[in-house]
Amino acid sequence: MADLSNLRNEIGNGLFPYVKLIHEAPGIDGFNFNPVALICAVNGLWPAGPDRALAAARAYNALSTADPNRGQQYGLDEQRIFLVLRLLFVRKDGDPVMPPLQIGAPDVPVPQDRAAWPLFPLAVAAQIPFLVAGGYMLGGMAQNPADHIDYCAQNCRLRDAPLAPEASPVGAVESLLATWPWANLAPDADARQRLTGMLHQQAIRALAPLYTLPDQEMAALYPGMGQDFMAVWARQVAKVRPLSPRWNSQTQQFEAGS
Repeated sequence: MADLSNLRNEIGNGLFPYVKLIHEAPGIDGFNFNPVALICAVNGLWPAGPDRALAAARAYNALSTADPNRGQQYGLDEQRIFLVLRLLFVRKDGDPVMPPLQIGAPDVPVPQDRAAWPLFPLAVAAQIPFLVAGGYMLGGMAQNPADHIDYCAQNCRLRDAPLAPEASPVGAVESLLATWPWANLAPDADARQRLTGMLHQQAIRALAPLYTLPDQEMAALYPGMGQDFMAVWARQVAKVRPLSPRWNSQTQQFEAGS
């Protein structure tokens, strides 16, 4: 993957740092999603203000969609913009529900109760975002992020403050999985196990570099890998708990608590 700095002159020095933040945000892939990567993008864009943040989103969208070959060369993914905007902006009218993503069919049912899942496919627990859909299957042409950029420009303002996680990702994800909206989202037992394992992996991923797992142990957190994935999770929780992870707003990562 080529270095995005090669496009600095095309993007412009004023916008380049913010475009780079969007590029470093995670895509819509729940099986590789890192909550902290999205937090860092949102928090890095927040001081830029709404106009510059939206200009950076437009610039990144243009880069990603203008030339498929260049998009592949640089690993560009315009759908990162959807996730960034859902956390960076809030509606001026106070309604927490953001517009739905029209990029295909997610691998979980789209919630009928939009108020319970205002940022779907994101869910935020203790100011930590989790991606509850593994991915989307596209049956036609995906919605262009420009629609959401325009929506935010007309109807939204920046969130009141940067994201500041209030708990360990392990505790946050367990709180999320105990809610009634979660039970309604994945009523099927097999689907619930699959999504639970995916979110457990996201929580562990968010703890790096304080706490990391080899690929084989990370895979064991997912059901169907030959072990009791909930027992594997319980062992990881027991190892993480003594670290008392807390968010460091300066380093934008979790560190060991006192």
